[in-house]
Amino acid sequence: MQGGSATVITNFNFRSLDPATFIKMNPSVGPVESAIYDLLFYESFESGQVEGRLGESIKSEDSITWTVTLKPNLKFSDGTPLNAEAVRFNWARFADPALTSPAASTAAQIASTEVVDEVTLRLTLTAPNGVFDRAVAGNMSVIASPTALQQHGANFGTSPETSVGAGPFLLTEIVPNASYSFTRNPDYWDAPRPYLDTLEVQINSDPAAITNAVSAGQVQAAYMFQPSDIVAAVETGLTAVPRLSPDSPWIWVVNSGTGPLADFRVREALQMGLDSTTLNDVLYRGAGTILDPRTLLPNASPYYDVSATVPAFDPDAAQKLIDEVAAENGGPIVIRHLVSAASLRDAVALQTAYSRYSNLDYKIEQVQSGDYPAKMIAREYDIALWTCGRDVAGQSVLQYIDCFLSTSPSNITGFSDPELDVVLNKAQSATNQEERANAMRAVQAILAKELPALWSGVTLPDSNGWLIADGATGLTDAYPGGVFLSDLGLTG
Repeated sequence: MQGGSATVITNFNFRSLDPATFIKMNPSVGPVESAIYDLLFYESFESGQVEGRLGESIKSEDSITWTVTLKPNLKFSDGTPLNAEAVRFNWARFADPALTSPAASTAAQIASTEVVDEVTLRLTLTAPNGVFDRAVAGNMSVIASPTALQQHGANFGTSPETSVGAGPFLLTEIVPNASYSFTRNPDYWDAPRPYLDTLEVQINSDPAAITNAVSAGQVQAAYMFQPSDIVAAVETGLTAVPRLSPDSPWIWVVNSGTGPLADFRVREALQMGLDSTTLNDVLYRGAGTILDPRTLLPNASPYYDVSATVPAFDPDAAQKLIDEVAAENGGPIVIRHLVSAASLRDAVALQTAYSRYSNLDYKIEQVQSGDYPAKMIAREYDIALWTCGRDVAGQSVLQYIDCFLSTSPSNITGFSDPELDVVLNKAQSATNQEERANAMRAVQAILAKELPALWSGVTLPDSNGWLIADGATGLTDAYPGGVFLSDLGLTG
């Protein structure tokens, strides 16, 4: 199992490897990020708890004062210490408004920090947050060398020499828009990991090419963004990594602050115009589970509320609302669905679903994957796929706050509701699960009523999106970022 070389495929093309630019942890980006930098903490799908990697623990007794403890004697690949001061430096940097970091909403919750010793950092938050540990795991666990950050400035993360972390692999080459090459970090803290001597991560979102490459043994593992593609690949006899994450319905966020979807009638019409059965067939090849009624969360969620449902499929009512708005506007409603290559399929599915309606012009606007986050943050879209509202080991609280709290720097929807702000803050500050569950039920009631997103009403199939080839082993559906490539090994 020790040694050898492997090639894996993912779909995300990074514009920068600076952790301050990273979008929230997801399977498209997590494997590369953790390969270079590792993680302080992560939300384990197996345990449902926040687990440590570089970090030993993150604890609080009152949800305001938190103590972060690191493993001892950690070093970045440039030989400088990964200690409490390094963590403090990175988190302060995330909060810098000039960087517009996706982690800013979490970092902004820190009122003060105290470096207690080499491995201990004490934080005081601006307000109680009972899920702050999960926020750190999802948004602020990727830490870079402060020395390298200061040395390279705006150029940090643009080349192997300027991408300095404490992960299991050392970045050796970047081929723009094509691949990242790595060699084993001999000083990695978690020996004997990584098991591979060298690793190449290729950028590819073509499902046919990916399936053929895995079948031919040209790559040892591959991520496929679209669930229908992974289902199709499994039907050919390939092996997928089983999904351990909780069920969650796929959702699309809508720009409810400006443009056509600022009109509630348009949001309601689009929700009523979605046929969950057809979406299941198109997106999941029938392998998903249709939620009936269309609740925001599945019944396995601790926050499940059967009364919080979005409108059922009703094409006649949808058309009536569309015609009403179009008549007032003096022409068809024009919708822009922002996509990258990886998310094109789901946009086509929606475009097809809405093609039955007159007075609705549903357009698809495709951009490079590396440009996608900036477009979303600038709200240059009407509808788009975004990590928001998924019940991942408790993260529905964090992601609802990020996406829908009016004061959140990560609110890319433009949605604002004072009542929602109150119950979201209650969910965040709750000190026990009963309080949080009650607040989350109130949250769902408002979201189901106001529709700042479109809910598919279908939960994911049983694969986590990763294929693994014969002769490769070790990958598991570990956390919201997908798999840890340090675990990948070869059997033959």
